[in-house]
Amino acid sequence: MPSVLRPCGVPFIRKGATEPTQPMALVSFCEDCGWEGAPFGETVDGKLRRFCGWGNNRPTCINRGEK
Repeated sequence: MPSVLRPCGVPFIRKGATEPTQPMALVSFCEDCGWEGAPFGETVDGKLRRFCGWGNNRPTCINRGEK
């Protein structure tokens, strides 16, 4: 599953700007179960994959999501 950018925090005006800027946070989803906020990642075949848990000394899905 992909990661998405979501608004977080209060909009603010950067120095020298006239329009407010909305802070954004990157939210990742587990590749297997779809759990939001997957903290562990591993590069597989040149692509970063995210997982919701840790097992056997590597990132893995521990079924925190709904799949």
